[in-house]
Amino acid sequence: MAGRARGLGRVPGSGRQKGTPNKKTQAQALALVQASAADGVKISDAVLARLDPVSVMLHCMRAALKVGNTSVALQSAQAAAPYVHAKLANVSIETRLQTSLLDFNDQQLHLISTGQMAVPQSILDALADGDASASRTDDEGG
Repeated sequence: MAGRARGLGRVPGSGRQKGTPNKKTQAQALALVQASAADGVKISDAVLARLDPVSVMLHCMRAALKVGNTSVALQSAQAAAPYVHAKLANVSIETRLQTSLLDFNDQQLHLISTGQMAVPQSILDALADGDASASRTDDEGG
């Protein structure tokens, strides 16, 4: 069996080269050229080479709107929307309220004792009031 043995990984230089336009990118560039030609705008090859797909989609949308082609404008707008107007992700934050020194682990207590971590004001207030739940006692194995 010819070729590379399994498990040796990817061959350097193999696969699709970075920056190679795919069919969709080429179609968008062609649509840009056609829309610009219909609008009477001439775009140089140097400018076309630097355009990214989102710029192409937005230019197509604007050019199509200028000439009254709303279906092309709508398609371009729908294609560009996810890149221009990103969706907000649902984020959940899980927190645990630390209301006494008993809620801290040993590493956090060490950081507090060395001054690298601040003690929440609510715990300092409880200690000042003499609240027994705010600090460890010798019977608790502290």
